[in-house]
Amino acid sequence: MRPEKILIVDDDDAHLATVGMILEGQYRFDTAHSGEEALELLKNQSIDLVVLDFMMPGGMNGLTTLKHIKTYWPNTEVVFTTVVDDPENIVEAIKAGAFDYIIKGFAPEDLLNKINNALEGARIKQKLQHIADPDGISLFGEMLIGPSLRSRKLLEELAFAAGTSATCLLIGETGTGKDLAARYIHKNSDRRNQIFVPVNLPALPANLIESILFGHEKGSFTGALRSQIGKFEFANKGTILLDEIGDLSIEHQVKLLRVIETGEIERIGCNDKNSGRGSNHCRNFKKLGRAR
Repeated sequence: MRPEKILIVDDDDAHLATVGMILEGQYRFDTAHSGEEALELLKNQSIDLVVLDFMMPGGMNGLTTLKHIKTYWPNTEVVFTTVVDDPENIVEAIKAGAFDYIIKGFAPEDLLNKINNALEGARIKQKLQHIADPDGISLFGEMLIGPSLRSRKLLEELAFAAGTSATCLLIGETGTGKDLAARYIHKNSDRRNQIFVPVNLPALPANLIESILFGHEKGSFTGALRSQIGKFEFANKGTILLDEIGDLSIEHQVKLLRVIETGEIERIGCNDKNSGRGSNHCRNFKKLGRAR
């Protein structure tokens, strides 16, 4: 059995069983019935490839799930399955990052070929991200740690930060690589197998910043039709990058400071009065993922 782990996502139990039988004895695999369930599994497991149904019902269809996967787990390949050979859907999915697609009713060997090709592509991509030069300096994604003393000093500082659970402040002009430095810290930390969540703070609508970061309860404001977790809660046990934090208003910076200092968040609309109703979701979450 090959060491890679595959996640099959489909709301149809019969299809899950069919794909499971094809993979049995070939790969380790797990199953999920929805996009939401798939994302939870991805947060807690190392998944190399996702076989994803395109036409799932509910709030998170296949395309939305695909976009989440490629945002938070860019090295996880996706082969999506669809009942209808719709060129527009296929093009949209490929543009969103899917490696390949297959029409349902496929022969087992066709699915295995596509999975094998996707995993081989992932292996090649991973090797290219860790090419060493003659001096043993590594290429991490797009960040080259060069042989100069200043570059080596930077690498030492990032490695030191990765070995701690402390919150880090990365300072530098736009374009100097703060995002890449944060990803390097995450990849070399004990949270490397958990999620990395980058948040571009200046791009968030001012009136929705707290909801996006901390989440909200159903009915807590106009338009809150259901409860929603925030970026901090989604990044729990992983790493969250708060990009351009200095561009936030002082009011929002103060609220972020409390979260960073205490490791506790509270969704909008979640207070002592409604917390007493016994809801499992309306509560403080302690010791959340480190903020980078």
